[in-house]
Amino acid sequence: VQSWAVISGVADKERAQKVLNTAYDRLFDEKLGIVRLLDPPITDKRIGYIAEYPRGVRENGGQYTHAAVWFAWALYDAGMTEKANNVLKALLPASHTSDRKGVETYLKEPYVLAGDVYYGKLAGRAGWTWYTGAAGWLYRLIVEKYYGLRITDENVRITPNIPVGKIVKLKVRTGRGRFDLTLDGKNPGQWKTYIDGRGYVGATLPLCNLDGKTVLLRREKSSL
Repeated sequence: VQSWAVISGVADKERAQKVLNTAYDRLFDEKLGIVRLLDPPITDKRIGYIAEYPRGVRENGGQYTHAAVWFAWALYDAGMTEKANNVLKALLPASHTSDRKGVETYLKEPYVLAGDVYYGKLAGRAGWTWYTGAAGWLYRLIVEKYYGLRITDENVRITPNIPVGKIVKLKVRTGRGRFDLTLDGKNPGQWKTYIDGRGYVGATLPLCNLDGKTVLLRREKSSL
């Protein structure tokens, strides 16, 4: 629930940082790669159907993936990029199935997002797959927040959040054509933009000038 206080804009910067840090510390198990919806699980049956689930299953203290994706979104919005990237990595099914032990624990496809992941006694086991709207939200999270692409009818704004040391190559298709995009975060520094090798000032690029072009965003040390 802390996520929506940030995404909605209700929380000011100080409160946003506080609630997100608290949720990160108390609900994100980085070792297991699981973002719990709440903790501790609910056992009082008078509260409602959520208590019908076993402890650590689905909404009752497990990872409910919709909420986990929104948590990463809120972390990006609050400028907490490193923590957001940690949560994003944990959400990827392949992160849970990179070795035999992970495969035998996760027990689901490594290429399909699970709607939930268990905690507690069954920690790390995926729930149902192939049927979650969280997949669409995760796609948006990767495109709009991690790669930083926000496309309108006329422009594209590129504000990447990839970690230092990462280089990403993309082919971007819009209603105005296609262009090749490279995000070069190999070195620390501020993002600088180049179109066909020529420097460009600003993060907002007009789509009418990009069809068939190569766009490079590279981190560079400030000359000041």
